[in-house]
Amino acid sequence: GGIAGQLLVRSNRNYNASPEAGILFRTKFNATDYTNMGGIKVFKENTTDGNYDGALALVTRTHGSLPAERMRIDSDGKVGIGTNDPQRLLHLEATTDQPRLKINSTIAGNGSRTGASLDLGLNGSTSNPNLAGDKLGILNFGGQGTDYTFVGAGIESNVIVGNSDRTAMSSDMRFLVMPAGQNGYREKMRITPDGEVGIGTTTTSSYKLKVEGITWLNDVTFIAGNNTAPPAT
Repeated sequence: GGIAGQLLVRSNRNYNASPEAGILFRTKFNATDYTNMGGIKVFKENTTDGNYDGALALVTRTHGSLPAERMRIDSDGKVGIGTNDPQRLLHLEATTDQPRLKINSTIAGNGSRTGASLDLGLNGSTSNPNLAGDKLGILNFGGQGTDYTFVGAGIESNVIVGNSDRTAMSSDMRFLVMPAGQNGYREKMRITPDGEVGIGTTTTSSYKLKVEGITWLNDVTFIAGNNTAPPAT
């Protein structure tokens, strides 16, 4: 139920024997012979009687290898590329060094064009706007310890003033790293909605730059006011 179509592909395997139904694609790979190149398969995700959680997978083939699953959409709608166990809405996984994600525009530049962007957001509705304390987005950098995975650094944006129209709302930017002896990251720098920067502190006290902790500065010029020239050296 809930799916309309003109082609039915059915498996007769028992419910607890990993039943799957699919379409196989075969082409010539030399002058006379055919081989399996890829396919689409739908299968039962479990062996439980009466449970019909189903997933869909796309299969391709590398020369010298058997056809292998490359992408899966599980029963919850999560998409995995390079993994058959997606943990997020979109989960990309590779076994190579420095896997890279490319988003590119080939439009010609004209002095006002903009390249690709990555949008992170928390959009409810006009009747359910963001509230102070909501996180608009997080960018995490993770790793693996001898015990567990960890998040070693991150960047996040938080709503400071919320529950209003957008011209009255404000947000900040926070930078987090993981010190030795900790099992997660901690905030180390913040840029407030007014552009004030705090390092080692979460409050800037209306200073453009506020630093807490032992600080060493070398070859630094401080200029007082808006129009004062730096002193002669």
